[in-house]
Amino acid sequence: MKDPRPPLLLVDDHPGVRRLIPVGLRALAA
Repeated sequence: MKDPRPPLLLVDDHPGVRRLIPVGLRALAA
């Protein structure tokens, strides 16, 4: 079975989702 979620590389194509990536990393670092 393939993962329903797209790979991180494809997510980077979306400007909106791409912005969530750094925000999420900041939350983990905090």
